[in-house]
Amino acid sequence: MSSISSPNTGLGVNQSWQNVRAERAAGVAYQNTTSRTIFVTTGGGQSSNHRMEVSEDGLVWELVDSIAANGRYYAIGFPVPPGSYYRAHPGTPIGSWLELR
Repeated sequence: MSSISSPNTGLGVNQSWQNVRAERAAGVAYQNTTSRTIFVTTGGGQSSNHRMEVSEDGLVWELVDSIAANGRYYAIGFPVPPGSYYRAHPGTPIGSWLELR
């Protein structure tokens, strides 16, 4: 039996949570320029709609999730593959924005 050695590069391995709230704004596209999948999680307040989107090319956007707060706090989390783009839909209020990278 032979063994294959390869580094463990799964999501979360040698990655850490980064609070990037101060560096992010709704309506602005960000690209995952790392060589690994990252995980993005955002949250908002109690009185607004929250929409997050992803794109392979930065031109055509797909809705990840849309939540109407209805008096409750909410959060959305999703993976972003290398080279892909992500953003909060224009006008989406952001209370928190964390990235596992």
